[in-house]
Amino acid sequence: FKGIRVNAATSTQNGIRLTGTSSNVLIEDSHVHASQAAINGIFVATNGAVSNTIRRCKVFEIGTNGAHVGIELQSSNNLVEDNELYSIAGQAIEALPFTAGFQAHSNIIRRNKMRNSTIVYGGITIGATSNTGASSGNQVYNNLIYATKYGLQLAAFGSGNKVWNNTIYSNELAGLIVESGQVGIEVLNNIVFQNGTGIQSNGSGTVLNNITTDPLFVDGPG
Repeated sequence: FKGIRVNAATSTQNGIRLTGTSSNVLIEDSHVHASQAAINGIFVATNGAVSNTIRRCKVFEIGTNGAHVGIELQSSNNLVEDNELYSIAGQAIEALPFTAGFQAHSNIIRRNKMRNSTIVYGGITIGATSNTGASSGNQVYNNLIYATKYGLQLAAFGSGNKVWNNTIYSNELAGLIVESGQVGIEVLNNIVFQNGTGIQSNGSGTVLNNITTDPLFVDGPG
């Protein structure tokens, strides 16, 4: 799918849904919006829909409550990169299996921009809703998250998830949360500044070299 435009304002389904064994699908340079209709934007919906790529898409005006997500991953080995998401009611990007036995392993979420999503959540969540699922070995790096409700969350349960080099600022509530069910984590070299709270880590692993004070960036010339 390249260059498609999905206006799901009157839909009761998802903007784009990958299900069954829909693997190695490329969704690129596309727009999905719903004028805040009660749907998800792009939904990778089953454990068998693996190794898909979502790249350079714009996903906006999605959902009415926290259950409605911009990009939802219920499977493994997916790549989500260079997307822009805004005005999302739930999480902008989520790898959070909510069906027993589903797994979200080894996904890469990088270089995405999330902004202006203050209805319920707005940022990124990686984890699982119970220990019957799993979310491990995911990599989240070089993302920009600002002006949302929450920034980035490693939610219980998960292991070996990595959060590097993200910029998370000016979010209403928490900047970065690690819940106690997360083990073997790496949270390194992130800028987490001017949020309601900074970094709250109750998991186990490495949390190092994160900047939580003003990084004193300046605008470039011109």
